[in-house]
Amino acid sequence: MIYLAPRYLPILQSKGIANYAQLSTACQGEIINDSGKNTTWRDHWQFENEDFRVYIKRYQYPLTLRYLYPRIPRALVEMNSYLYWQQCGIPGPEVIAAGAHNQFGFHRSSLIITREIRAAQDLVQLCGQPGFYQDQALLTSVFDQLADILATAHQARFYHFDLHFRNIMVARPEDKLPPRVYWIDSPRGKRKSFASRYLQAKDLACLYRACHEQHWPQMWQRLSVRYYDKMAYDQATINRLKKAISRRLSRRADTREMNDPI
Repeated sequence: MIYLAPRYLPILQSKGIANYAQLSTACQGEIINDSGKNTTWRDHWQFENEDFRVYIKRYQYPLTLRYLYPRIPRALVEMNSYLYWQQCGIPGPEVIAAGAHNQFGFHRSSLIITREIRAAQDLVQLCGQPGFYQDQALLTSVFDQLADILATAHQARFYHFDLHFRNIMVARPEDKLPPRVYWIDSPRGKRKSFASRYLQAKDLACLYRACHEQHWPQMWQRLSVRYYDKMAYDQATINRLKKAISRRLSRRADTREMNDPI
């Protein structure tokens, strides 16, 4: 299977990309991540008289008994997440192409190419800048947007599954426009036909942990209060959800000792 974004067909055709074998030849440029199961390259492309960077991520699994079972390829899960975000109004990466390779009835590798989000840094990078903590207007804007995006996703019954700060980007354009928050990296994202408090609590517990790792309990409180308000929850529903978050946190050794209010 292969997906080629209609907007980028001219550049993909110029690179001779029409099937998965040809798509895999796009794995060029600077390697910025290699975890064994997936590798990410960063490359420069030119399209419509504009130079821009792309990220090429390839998931690859060995042909062993551990991985011999049917699976939806990670790159296609990620692609479907991003395309669904566009429908819901959730800011995320723009998909250029994606595809998967099938071997003996099992998907052994898959690949996705996305366009870089300009002038953006992830929250881990921003937390390393002392000025970020002191800029209250920026902090307020970032966490309010994050709460709004999370509420939008959960109302659309989408669950990210990996909302660490490294997967939350903040774009700050040079023309001094307000910052904009983006989600990225959702190869395990789930779109459900029904609301799931279990998955909802998983996303919220991940954000609770991320905020407290940065010693920001007050930002968690701001985010969660705004989120509950956007979801229009009554106090009884909020209390049930807090209990579900607490159960999620209690399952991990690194979060059992986090005793700030949920």
